[in-house]
Amino acid sequence: MRLFETRRPSDCRTPVLLLLACLLICGTLSCGRSYAAATSLPFCAVQITEITEPSGQSTFRAKVCRDSEGRTRFENLGTPEGDGTPDSVRIDDPTTGTTYILFPSGNPAHQMGPWRAIPPGPWRRTLDASANRPTQDLGAKVIEGLEVHGTRVMQVGWVGSTGSVPAAGGTLDEWYAPALDVVVLQVYETSPSYKRVLRLTEIVRGEQPAELFRVPAGYTVHPLPNRRPDRT
Repeated sequence: MRLFETRRPSDCRTPVLLLLACLLICGTLSCGRSYAAATSLPFCAVQITEITEPSGQSTFRAKVCRDSEGRTRFENLGTPEGDGTPDSVRIDDPTTGTTYILFPSGNPAHQMGPWRAIPPGPWRRTLDASANRPTQDLGAKVIEGLEVHGTRVMQVGWVGSTGSVPAAGGTLDEWYAPALDVVVLQVYETSPSYKRVLRLTEIVRGEQPAELFRVPAGYTVHPLPNRRPDRT
C-alpha cells in the first residue's frame, strides 16, 4: 500500500488530472482487500501533512469527518496560506458503495461506484498492508486527548512526489487510537532528507451534520465509468 499523500492545489487544474489527484489525496490506495466501515465512531478533525524532501518543506491542510454510518468526508484545503476554501471534496458512502468528488469551483461533481468495498480514509490503519515486515512496539501515550498505541514497521518504501519511488530501509510509525479507530499521528521516514508527518488536530468527537455527507444542491453530478478505487 502506498501511504497517504496530500497533493498540491496546483495539481488540480484540469478535470482529468484533478480527478486522478483527488483519488490519490483521499487515501484510496490499497491492496485490494475488503474493509469494514468504522460505525458509531463519528468525529471531525483537521489533518496536517508536513513533508520534508530535498527540494524543501511543504505543509498541507485538510478537514476530515466521519459519521456514525461510516460515511467519510475529506476536504483538501491546500497550504496554510489559503483562505480555507477547499479545492476539492471527497465523500465516500459505504452504505451505498458510492464515491463523490466535488469541485466547489464551478460546482461539478463526479460519481463513481458502486464499489465492492470502499477503502478507509487516510487516517485509518495501514499497518495491515505491511505483512512480513519487521515491527517494533513503541508503547502507549496520549495524543490530542486520546490514548494511542504506537507501532513501527521497518523496511517500507515509496517516496517521490507521487509516492512511486521505492526506498529501502524506510520506517513507518503509526499511533493508533482504538477509542476512535483513527491514526492520530503517522510518521514516515526514509532518510534525513525525506520525512512525511501526518497528524490529526482539533478532534471533535460526536455525530456530524448529515449534509456533510451528501452532494449539495446546485451541483451537477456526472457519473463516471466504474474504476476500482483500490487500484492505481
